[in-house]
Amino acid sequence: KAMALKQMPFFSDANADFVEALELGSSRIILASGEVVYQKGKASATRDLFCVARGVVRVVQANVDSKRLAASAGRQTRRQGVQDELLGEGAVFGENIALELKNTRAMSVVSETISDLYAIPGRCLCDAIARAPGEIQRFLNLLQERGFGVRFPEELREIGRLRRFPLSFLERLKGICTAGAACSGAKLVEEGQRISTVYFIFRGKVLATRDYTDFPPPEIKAPSTVGCFAVHSPNEPAETSIVVNSFCGYFKVEIQELRNLLEDYASVKRSWEDLVEEEHHDLQPMTPSASGRRASRMLIFAQEDLALPDDEEETFIMDTLEKRFEGADGEFLDCLRDILEKRVFDDEAVILAQGDDGTFAILIASGCCTVEVNGTKVGEVQAGGLIGEAVLLGQASKRTATVRAVGQVVGFAIDQQEMSQIFLDFPEEKQRMVQLAALRSQTNKVLVGKEGKDKEEKEKERPLVRSSTMDKPASKGSLHSKDSAIRHSRDNRRLVSMSNFTRRSKTEGERGRVSLRGHLSNSNDSLGDGSE
Repeated sequence: KAMALKQMPFFSDANADFVEALELGSSRIILASGEVVYQKGKASATRDLFCVARGVVRVVQANVDSKRLAASAGRQTRRQGVQDELLGEGAVFGENIALELKNTRAMSVVSETISDLYAIPGRCLCDAIARAPGEIQRFLNLLQERGFGVRFPEELREIGRLRRFPLSFLERLKGICTAGAACSGAKLVEEGQRISTVYFIFRGKVLATRDYTDFPPPEIKAPSTVGCFAVHSPNEPAETSIVVNSFCGYFKVEIQELRNLLEDYASVKRSWEDLVEEEHHDLQPMTPSASGRRASRMLIFAQEDLALPDDEEETFIMDTLEKRFEGADGEFLDCLRDILEKRVFDDEAVILAQGDDGTFAILIASGCCTVEVNGTKVGEVQAGGLIGEAVLLGQASKRTATVRAVGQVVGFAIDQQEMSQIFLDFPEEKQRMVQLAALRSQTNKVLVGKEGKDKEEKEKERPLVRSSTMDKPASKGSLHSKDSAIRHSRDNRRLVSMSNFTRRSKTEGERGRVSLRGHLSNSNDSLGDGSE
């Protein structure tokens, strides 16, 4: 007999209304042995969470095709040195993509026996958690057990906007904060209501929505803050609702506790005002004109260009990531793969413009690009190249060169803010990237220096060509010009020799008439006096 959701150990102590909402929104699927539930690296429109009501499924770590997955059913195998895992009745899987922590599946799952599964759409799960916020903790615990836990910053200084505050202040602030997380659809602030909690968001996105407005709501990416203005304006109602748009991790603190702390640190008053000003700027609605300007700058984000990558491109992406980030943690590569967004550029399209603010990098999948500095071509980028890497590492905020497409170019954009969130979970991988970038930069400098030396040596080895006086006739009536032409036709080394000979004179008395006889034995002329 198939197990009901409320009978599963995972939901045994869950809120009854929460479980009922999941059951009402779920569908049942029955799979034969060898049928694939989902494949690693694939996206899902419904972002389903799966629960095993009956049967057994196999979690396959390797990225293999459907035929090989089906063939693996019924026997234990090892791939890439990782043991496959079997999940029985009552097991829950697929939580990563259901909670929007990932955009693609982290593993492949195949039915080991005849299996009866609950499929709960991600939207249904997030809505249920929004109504019962405490239930998100059981999913965070599950992620932690499976090695996919959400990393909370050890220090508040890791949240970019808080770096302006002294360390002692931040240590006390963290002491009164509570760590939390929220899924899409959760409301952190209600429009028109008084704010009682301040949020310091370190990952995810929120929307600032307003009733009765035609303007699109601004999307605010982490790191960001919510409710800071209410510390000094406790009676002022919120002008917007703050709704979570993708899985958010945050620290929250009660307004009164924060107000007491700020009273003890009068020196941070100005810094807090700056923080409030930045928050107000985030909440400004995007006017139609601003929206148009943004669209014109981001013409690469045309709707038809947002197609998902095909199988060949998926293979290329993973191969390229593994080569470029050789030795990197596999989970880091999976997270990086999840944030890639496909972009298509036409011939002569500007991919990056010199002087623009840098917010993303591009991994070139196919085609060729030229690199220009101040309008001069300085190089090319082929398939597999990464442009804008310094932006990802926080080493530059402005584009230092213009990159232009030659023919049609397909690339994958990597958003800088989303990359920053990944670096929070994998700080050692950021350090590795910084070291590799520095090594590549040093290598380029060495190569450029060697090129310059080779060119200089070639210039020195080039034979000196004496120009004939017949080639340069003197001007009419100018005997001096003819004489000058003859003198300049002499070997330049004679002048160098004379100069060296003159320098060896130690006193003014020794610098009399200088004869080059003996040094220039083939010359019939004298170059004049050297008297001073």
